[in-house]
Amino acid sequence: MAGRQKLIGRGFGDRKTILSLQGGTGEDIDDQGLDQVGGYGELAGMDEQTIKDRIETLVAAGLLKRGIYHTLLDGKETES
Repeated sequence: MAGRQKLIGRGFGDRKTILSLQGGTGEDIDDQGLDQVGGYGELAGMDEQTIKDRIETLVAAGLLKRGIYHTLLDGKETES
């Protein structure tokens, strides 16, 4: 849960979240320490579209929501 809390709500949208969950590398991931977040690489075998569909399901259910810059937020969080 702590890893998800650190990743969700910190200004990251679908793409960085998906790359992190897939275990991606590169400056977008490494420079921001996303490779150190709990959950990093846990969906390594899953394709991008499947993860994106699951994110959309969570948004539709109100468990996640989108911030003003399409960032992912916990459904209970408010943007500061």
